[in-house]
Amino acid sequence: MMGLLDDLAISPNGGHVSLSAPYRFVGARCRITLIVAASIFLLGSYLYYDYWYEDSAETFYKDPARQFKYGSTGGERLAGIPYGIFKALPVLCRDYLPRRADGGPGQGWESLGFIYEPGMDRPIGTSLRRSFGFERVALNCAACHTGTWRDDSNGESHIVLECQRKASISSH
Repeated sequence: MMGLLDDLAISPNGGHVSLSAPYRFVGARCRITLIVAASIFLLGSYLYYDYWYEDSAETFYKDPARQFKYGSTGGERLAGIPYGIFKALPVLCRDYLPRRADGGPGQGWESLGFIYEPGMDRPIGTSLRRSFGFERVALNCAACHTGTWRDDSNGESHIVLECQRKASISSH
């Protein structure tokens, strides 16, 4: 094909004109386009794989109360807060949290009304999922549908889960 074009390209003075320079430019553009397209395809493939196959939420199916408190509703898949930021916010913004009754600064998410259980590093009503390469935290139903009660003002706090309209699961 190149030989045919070279034969057809004749200069006004009767000599042949070299067409190799424009073809080299077009070839370089094609290679760059191919590299960019391959990079986009590989990035898209990675994100697709990570989203559909590596995406994993914590589940507690054998314990319905725990699943209600910490199970995923899917909110953290795209809109969740990165776990590191979730842990750092109450520390970095301590001066902006509500004060304790004695006037001291608020302590963590508990100062905003979140309830913690012994042995858990995040409050009831938060779910955790690994998505797009990092862990995310989001609120689930238990963030609003959980409360506590005490026998007296200094007594032990008991957690009450409002799972259904007329039924509750009590755990302590």
